[in-house]
Amino acid sequence: MQFFNDRVLGPDSVKVLSDALNEWLLRHGVAKQSEDAALAASVFLVLFSEGNVTVPELRAAAQKHKWLGNDALFQH
Repeated sequence: MQFFNDRVLGPDSVKVLSDALNEWLLRHGVAKQSEDAALAASVFLVLFSEGNVTVPELRAAAQKHKWLGNDALFQH
């Protein structure tokens, strides 16, 4: 992830990531302290590093992602 090698995430970026992740967790009923949440957070960081730097962009990228976008994996 070259993007993060020379950058520090500022408060605005952290808020965008947090908002997008929390929205995803709520939508899928995934607990914040779960392993799935940790994996999702890692994926969201990668999606952010790929240039998805707003909540709507992250939401769209997550929907296209093989794991994050698979609603069937997270039915409760």
